[in-house]
Amino acid sequence: MTSQQNFFSLQMMLEGCDFFGKLGSSPLGTLYHIRHPDFGECALKHFQETACKDKAYLSHFLSPLDKFKEIQHPNLAKVYHWQIENQAFFIRELIGGVSLEEKLKAKSSLTALEATQILWDVTMGLFAGYPIGLVYRNLKPANIVLNQAGVARLVDISLPPTNPYFVAPEQWLG
Repeated sequence: MTSQQNFFSLQMMLEGCDFFGKLGSSPLGTLYHIRHPDFGECALKHFQETACKDKAYLSHFLSPLDKFKEIQHPNLAKVYHWQIENQAFFIRELIGGVSLEEKLKAKSSLTALEATQILWDVTMGLFAGYPIGLVYRNLKPANIVLNQAGVARLVDISLPPTNPYFVAPEQWLG
């Protein structure tokens, strides 16, 4: 199935959702801006077929999203829904702003105050899931979004890491 056929199939499956366009892509899949009848405007991460070949592997990373759905925290994107059958995807809160990666490309350095605030926000977001055993596996500048108020929010929670430069040492051990 081509990626366009795959996308069309996703749209048919999510009848009632309005698709506004592509927000970005990664080796795992494509992120879309949608309006969902139950969740309002949100982001949908649609996984590429290559990322879905091993359903058990993908389920290992996505099943913790059920626990993340319970967490309301100002430094985490709210997780609404996920599935791996038929079409693999997850739906999360849409956060307007710019990723830390984009900010660093546009502005090669941060002030001490900016860096401290981002570090604080990221630490608080990471700590939010810690008491119930949740681990953020995909921490990298592209997954830290600075909203309009400058608050850092973590997105793509629990997804498998796609860049070996950002993989925690314990993840290499399995």
